[in-house]
Amino acid sequence: PTLIICPTSLVGNWLSEIEKFTPELNAIAIRGAGRQEQLGQLGAYDIAITSYALIRRDIERYRDLQFETVILDEAQHIKNRKSQSAKAVKSVAAKGRFVLTGTPLENSVLDLWSIFDFVMPQYLGTERDFKERYEIPITKAADTSASARLARRLRPFVLRRKKREVAKDLPEKIEQVAYCELGESQKTLYADVLAASQKKVASTVRSAGGAAGRLTLLNALLRLRQICCDPELLPLDAAAEIHSAKRELFLELLEEALEGGHRVLVFSQFVQMLQILETELDQREIPYLYLDGSTKDRDAVVREFQQNERRQVFLIS
Repeated sequence: PTLIICPTSLVGNWLSEIEKFTPELNAIAIRGAGRQEQLGQLGAYDIAITSYALIRRDIERYRDLQFETVILDEAQHIKNRKSQSAKAVKSVAAKGRFVLTGTPLENSVLDLWSIFDFVMPQYLGTERDFKERYEIPITKAADTSASARLARRLRPFVLRRKKREVAKDLPEKIEQVAYCELGESQKTLYADVLAASQKKVASTVRSAGGAAGRLTLLNALLRLRQICCDPELLPLDAAAEIHSAKRELFLELLEEALEGGHRVLVFSQFVQMLQILETELDQREIPYLYLDGSTKDRDAVVREFQQNERRQVFLIS
């Protein structure tokens, strides 16, 4: 069989996509308490899917297995060549290897070496060779000839797919930034917390040093962000009584979107913010779905949103 390794959150998505586009292929997700038994039954399947987290834990069980192909999805998970994930996937035996990633190289040219070390070991030389021939000249000296040499070596083995090339009917993404101004009581709370935080940061730096001061500063910034989102996020009884300009604007924008027949994804880093919005949607009898880190069957929630058009809003942390 072919082995697909992906983030835990995408295992269910791979199963559903296989069922949709290649229903003639038998696929199995290697996960849960019965993984040992599942691995013993691989001969009955065309495709096996597991996660980076599980391949790290189960790598000894894969030592004696041979796969036709191994595919890494979100391959930036192995950009750190010293990570347990990178070491585990590189030890899986397969005739062919592919990687998929939508993440450009951001931190180091050496990330590219680690990914290619999985796909075609030694093609870019040893790690030391790569550093001397490519990484140092490109990053330290901005050597365009080294960049060009590296590009020529990679070009035959990289297929770059852009949205406009494969889905010409999709419109360009439109971004609209909606500004809202804090109300007077929200402004007053913000100013009070800001002033108190400045004093606390200065005092902490004087008494405990810069490292402690930075931690205090980060906590202060978090509080200020929470006030901007919704004062109710603060653990203060009085804050719950203060009107949130952002919540009010959100509800206006949501109403416009739903009246226009749109379905809406709503993201927030604050789970408590999503819970506040849940209450608002319940009061307005707007059908919605909810997903955060505590959601047990995330795949089922995603499928429900995809298949049930009555669920117009999806709240996601």
